[in-house]
Amino acid sequence: ESLQGLVWVRALVDPAGKVLETSIERGIAELNDAALAWVRGSQFTPCEKNGAPCRYVVRVAVLFTLY
Repeated sequence: ESLQGLVWVRALVDPAGKVLETSIERGIAELNDAALAWVRGSQFTPCEKNGAPCRYVVRVAVLFTLY
């Protein structure tokens, strides 16, 4: 049986754009680990607030589809 669907991942990103922490906001048990691994391996845009580097939280939708 093949699965498809949408997994929402919450990620804390450091000032350089590297993922520090991840958690599942809304998931599919069989796909959660793959979604977390993909987000952890992603690079995000660096952040600055008032001229200073900052950490930030991002929500990422990871879509698994069959084709």
